[in-house]
Amino acid sequence: MSVGNPSMAAKVTASDTAVRTVDRAARLAASRSFAAGDELARLRRDAPQTQIGEGADDALLLALGRARLG
Repeated sequence: MSVGNPSMAAKVTASDTAVRTVDRAARLAASRSFAAGDELARLRRDAPQTQIGEGADDALLLALGRARLG
């Protein structure tokens, strides 16, 4: 296993957890999560970007799978 793989796995796990957590919080807050100035509204907008920045999660998962198989 190369040195980059643990950091790739951590990035994928952290970004997926962030999106899932914000989604659950938004469901609990209901309509408040859409208010323009609300922190939860900002998180709803920004959390999915963590899955794209520093490498898309889909590409990282493919690289992790290849490293695991190869």
